[in-house]
Amino acid sequence: DSSFELKYNKYYIGLAQRGQPSNFAIFRPMKNVVRLEVRLNKSDKTEQSLNELGLDLMDYSRDGRYRIRLSKDDIKKNAEFIKSLLQSAYSESQGR
Repeated sequence: DSSFELKYNKYYIGLAQRGQPSNFAIFRPMKNVVRLEVRLNKSDKTEQSLNELGLDLMDYSRDGRYRIRLSKDDIKKNAEFIKSLLQSAYSESQGR
């Protein structure tokens, strides 16, 4: 969606839509990886999919986010799944 822009903060990169924060997903860049934190309801299906794809699922945080460590290769190999994960998080955020 072209209405989203990156919003650079001190500790993470968030998303804004038409100037308003929309942090259904945030990115925490690190030296060799980026940690993607996606706000989704906890689901066995989501966790199973992440594990089947071999993605590094760190944990499910207390604030309702899946924390996933992604390397460049992970992003290339699983781009469609990551896109669907972001779309699901966006859809859920609209229902809140």
